[in-house]
Amino acid sequence: AIRQAQIAINELDELVVVGFRGNEVTRVKEMIEVLHVIEGETDEIQIKLRAELYKIEKDLPPVDVMFIYKIIEWTGDLADDAQSTGNRLQLMLAK
Repeated sequence: AIRQAQIAINELDELVVVGFRGNEVTRVKEMIEVLHVIEGETDEIQIKLRAELYKIEKDLPPVDVMFIYKIIEWTGDLADDAQSTGNRLQLMLAK
């Protein structure tokens, strides 16, 4: 998700050059749509990871389990932030 957001942001220079019009806008909108799909997939993976960890957490040291849950959460947060960046870029295109 972060990589896709970066790709979309890198198109800003082109958007400025063409005055936020034309094929470049369409291309960035498509990138943002892909970003939304990726973020949704990331959410699904996060749910599956938590479920799998829950199944085995009794066999792991408690502190390790806490850190793994935190890492899963942070990864989801990064994907959410990438989607928010895409949303902001989409707002810029709408103006």
